[in-house]
Amino acid sequence: MRKILKTNSSIKYRPEVDGCRGLAISLVILFHYFPRVLSGGFVGVDVFFVISGYLITSLIIIDLNTNSFSFFNFYFRRIRRIFPSLVTVIFCCIIGGWFALTLDEFSSLGKYVAWSSVFLSNFLLLSEHGYFDVAAVLKPFLHLWSLAIEEQFYLIWPFFLFTIFRYRFGILFLAILVGGSYFLNVHNIKTNPSSDFYMPFTRFWELGIGSILSWAQMSRDHLTKDALLNFKSIHLTRPANEALGLIGLALILFSAIFFSDSDAFPGKIALLPTLGTALLIGSSQSTFLGRKIFASRLPVLLGKVSYPLYLWHWPLLSFMVIMSGDRVPAEVRFVVMLVALTLSILTYRLIEIPCRFHGSLRKNSGILILSMAILGLTGLYINQKSGSVLGKFDPINPWQGTSPFGGVTHDRDCDEKFPQFSKYHRCLVSKENSAPNIVIIGDSHSAHFYSALAEKYSNQNVMNIDYQGCLPFTGTRSPECAQAVSETYNFLTTSSSIHTVYLAGFWHHLLVGGFIKDVIGGGILNHWSENYASNFEHDGFHLIKRLLDSGKNVVFIRDIPDLDFFPSECIHFRPVETFWKVREPCAMDRRNYEAREAQADQLITKLLAQYPEVKVLNPRDLLCDKNYCYAIMGGKLLYHDRHHLSLFGSRYLIEHMK
Repeated sequence: MRKILKTNSSIKYRPEVDGCRGLAISLVILFHYFPRVLSGGFVGVDVFFVISGYLITSLIIIDLNTNSFSFFNFYFRRIRRIFPSLVTVIFCCIIGGWFALTLDEFSSLGKYVAWSSVFLSNFLLLSEHGYFDVAAVLKPFLHLWSLAIEEQFYLIWPFFLFTIFRYRFGILFLAILVGGSYFLNVHNIKTNPSSDFYMPFTRFWELGIGSILSWAQMSRDHLTKDALLNFKSIHLTRPANEALGLIGLALILFSAIFFSDSDAFPGKIALLPTLGTALLIGSSQSTFLGRKIFASRLPVLLGKVSYPLYLWHWPLLSFMVIMSGDRVPAEVRFVVMLVALTLSILTYRLIEIPCRFHGSLRKNSGILILSMAILGLTGLYINQKSGSVLGKFDPINPWQGTSPFGGVTHDRDCDEKFPQFSKYHRCLVSKENSAPNIVIIGDSHSAHFYSALAEKYSNQNVMNIDYQGCLPFTGTRSPECAQAVSETYNFLTTSSSIHTVYLAGFWHHLLVGGFIKDVIGGGILNHWSENYASNFEHDGFHLIKRLLDSGKNVVFIRDIPDLDFFPSECIHFRPVETFWKVREPCAMDRRNYEAREAQADQLITKLLAQYPEVKVLNPRDLLCDKNYCYAIMGGKLLYHDRHHLSLFGSRYLIEHMK
């Protein structure tokens, strides 16, 4: 193999890099535990990405340079680094979940265990985005999306570096790959922000920045004649390094303090914390900031245990919130944070270190792979058994059975008869072997009415077609939505058996183009856009006209109020409860809700005023009085989660809306 780089055979330990890890985990934990204190602490994950790309590239280049690189050994080392702590945390969460969670929640936990065991939880989160989904804090394994992206990067990056190293494309080729990922991220943040957040190829550029830094540093003094770029003449003075380190730290802290979860992220603004990290670790080896601050005992300790601490901190917080109804006092959060730190230190010393540095590499890796496979299969079994395993049951759970679908996602008869809709979220029919008479189209906010409509019109065939973020119509005009709208309305207007079409949806969500992201809390809607509003009104006008011109009766269901609290706060139903106090009243302020919905309400009212023949059903006055909008009625839950009806709520509205 022809060499580009000449480096030492091992990486010299740099305590200041561990200190940077300590900074990253501190930002993440402060954001998760005290989001009002540090609104942009989530950028700590981006700091981790850059550091991971930097270190992994350095390790690979060293082995390539000495002709000692082995793909098998690389992946076995990754397994010994990643699996011990992860297996421990997943196992403990399964045990804890059996005691603390309801059957539905334990079943969901099992699903996340299964996907996390193969490092694909980011795809699971993307598939669930906004679709009968629960708030992020109620998912104990939500944080593993970032670990999944790192592992997906590790899966392909050695092959890229092997090719680059061997055929001498060098740092320029690296820059092209990283630049492509970055521009894909910038494009997707506008068209599909949730995908941009979770997909690996829109995140790889962050790890790639660390890779470029590693390549540049290791090339600077050891470049051969045939390399593309020459770093030989680049030698920064100590004051210059000090300045770059301070600038890097300032960029990270600025992002952590002034960013918030309402920002479109990652997007362009993610350059600030990622470039800041590159500047910090690239210049800190000989600076005061590096030697005296980041290489000091506390940052280094936090950095060494940052991986198990990252794994522990979120499940502990999630379980605490689950058992307390989102009412965890600040002092309790602080204690839980200390518990997470203690567990991470114990995990690091008693589990991670022995597994990484003792015993046979391949034997230990084999045991860890088997352990992870057993956990993954256990999670799959828990999910398939709906959480009812090893004698687990819910004592008296009024939450059980509140889902308007009970887990149904597609109907085989519907998919077979109408294959054009099989790729949508739900294609359902109430009667087999007959043409549909009544169709409800929309997203999950239309789908939660389907079962109640099918019951009300039991003598007719009721069909549901829903496509998240696209139907009935939307302010965005993506190719996928355009195709979905065209197929759906062509079907509706040409089917003679259909006499009535219901249009329903998460109208504000559709109008503004969806969520910026739903990582923390229940989701942050995109900012109001006059362009989206104009598209929404224009398309709504013409599509409703098409339905009316084809002789269909059109029923427009205005949206239900989306709650600003968890409806679970209103009842006692958990196997284990801490700090639990039932919410009284089980309601939110109507004026606050209508204030945030004012623009959407005004636009929809303007649209509907053009078609007086359209029947309009408004659930708001049935769910609200003049002061409050309620989540419970007569002791029965109206809502399944913050913005989806329970089966009882759906039946109640379909029966009483006039």
